[in-house]
Amino acid sequence: LLVFAVGCEKYDGEPIIDETALCLVEIDGDFIEIELDVEPEYLNGGTEGFAKAISENLRYPGEARENGIEGKCIIHYEITEEGTVENVQAIQDPGGGIGDASIGVLEMVTEGISFSPGILNGNPVKVRKGLGLNFKIW
Repeated sequence: LLVFAVGCEKYDGEPIIDETALCLVEIDGDFIEIELDVEPEYLNGGTEGFAKAISENLRYPGEARENGIEGKCIIHYEITEEGTVENVQAIQDPGGGIGDASIGVLEMVTEGISFSPGILNGNPVKVRKGLGLNFKIW
């Protein structure tokens, strides 16, 4: 059972994948909210390509499906100055393997240099972003 429909179609009016408003910039070791000159962009098709890559590769965990576990998993991740992804964490996990599946798919589709870096004052900066994945058995 796939969690996503290609192209991130909506189910019951709720997006299946959504980028959270989180976009923090690392300055002197702390992440703060500040407007970037240029936001990081997924190199393989931008936002649509990112959503498609996740939707085509994420599978509903068997334990969650068997136990009727649904809900939103929120992932935080950092995009380095070079455009690689690191420090992927599930900060909201409905359980049943959903958090691990979400982390795994994000790490898989962002292996290597996968983003253009965020730019602040003409310089690449490390950025912390958020991603919400909605799991619904249908």
